[in-house]
Amino acid sequence: MELTVCVYNLENFFLDEESFINTDKTPLKNEKKLKEMAKTFADIDADIYALSEVGGLRSLEIFNETYLQSSYIPLVIKGNSDRGIELGFFIRKSLGLTYEVKTNTKAVINFKFEETEKNSYGLSRDLQELYLYKDRSLICIIFNVHLKSQRDMTGRDFRGEKRRKAEFTYCLERYYTVKNENPTTPLFFVGDFNGNASRFQTDPEFIRGIHTYDIVDVLDYRDIPREQRATFYLFKGSERIPVQLDYAFTTKETLAQILDATVYRYKNELQNPKFLPRSRFDIWDNPSDHYPLVFTFKLLE
Repeated sequence: MELTVCVYNLENFFLDEESFINTDKTPLKNEKKLKEMAKTFADIDADIYALSEVGGLRSLEIFNETYLQSSYIPLVIKGNSDRGIELGFFIRKSLGLTYEVKTNTKAVINFKFEETEKNSYGLSRDLQELYLYKDRSLICIIFNVHLKSQRDMTGRDFRGEKRRKAEFTYCLERYYTVKNENPTTPLFFVGDFNGNASRFQTDPEFIRGIHTYDIVDVLDYRDIPREQRATFYLFKGSERIPVQLDYAFTTKETLAQILDATVYRYKNELQNPKFLPRSRFDIWDNPSDHYPLVFTFKLLE
């Protein structure tokens, strides 16, 4: 059996006014972007979607019913975000899988702004754990996270680096615990890490954790070049800066089960890949400011 997983930040995916709780008053996704996103989902055709920046369960339900022929089971558990952007999953119904979702919203991370403080902070959003079963056998575990952004409203944690490191460390400790409990089950740690956790000029908050827990990016399965790994583009003036913010990590053993992995590029009306963004305006024209990361792996018999 093979499974295709897509890791995708949907960028402020609000479709439902009644459950709209976003304090930033971000507008609802417009119809043009929704139609383009629907084409992206159809093109990728993943079995499992690990999603972030979801504007509540109802938003996923509406998208599934309106654009995906109700082909998926939408899952959202409210996290700690004060912007109303949640983690979520789509599971293809036809797979016939059963599932369990665990949350870490109440976890306390090893973080404090001042030494005199107690560790009383939690994850910025959540770490959600999806356990997938077929015929009552656990076949796969997916950890989905959206780490602290690089915005620091407090002025006490430059670019949110310390808190992001603490969140990442907590996730890895949880990953290690669950992996030890299920040593033969493929376990993937995915999501928007809001920083460069790749092996190319790795941001300091990730270096120690990656090496301590010996995890690898699924894009390493065939040594995909750095320029093809970008899931986000920054602009400094007219300079385009490619960045990989979205990841799917696993063990070296599980990496041997990867059959394919890529960063999906949006397509135009002729179904040809769009040019890479030349300015912020090109990014705004896409259905999301992130590009999906997609991988396929084979379950061992």
